[in-house]
Amino acid sequence: HLAIAQHVPTVAFFSPTSAPEIDDFGVVQKVLSLAPDYCSYRPDADNSTITAARLLEAVERLQVA
Repeated sequence: HLAIAQHVPTVAFFSPTSAPEIDDFGVVQKVLSLAPDYCSYRPDADNSTITAARLLEAVERLQVA
């Protein structure tokens, strides 16, 4: 939230929480879980699909923008 408020380009990953609930104000690259329990709000939601490679791709998209 602080990064968004200060317009700092940010990568955020979402697993139990719904990504559309978070307004990114154009400065966030969102990485969503591909697991079946995405957006389940479960504390033990599977975040294994949020890999280093996918996070790196998001960082690279920030650098292009």
